[in-house]
Amino acid sequence: MKPPNGMNDLLSQGKAAVMSAKPKVIRSIETKERDLCVDIFLRADGTYGFEQYRRDVEDRSGWFPISHYRNLVFASDVLALAMARTVVRWLDEKMNNN
Repeated sequence: MKPPNGMNDLLSQGKAAVMSAKPKVIRSIETKERDLCVDIFLRADGTYGFEQYRRDVEDRSGWFPISHYRNLVFASDVLALAMARTVVRWLDEKMNNN
């Protein structure tokens, strides 16, 4: 079955909008040295994820991802944080000490 005229364009635009929408960071946890952090984020499609970042304070080029966790999908921020605590070594210790 062929979609109505213009429907493919609308579907493509919608898909692109969802894929290009920048996730909203809902929690960011840093080391006390402020050189590593984990962001928990909410995607436009309602799923959650996380990523670990690093920065060199003297460099001033900002944060850059050092793990490949951002494509993992979770149903809640609680589940994303639980997984992050499992795979990011310093995070669980930091959260237990706060």
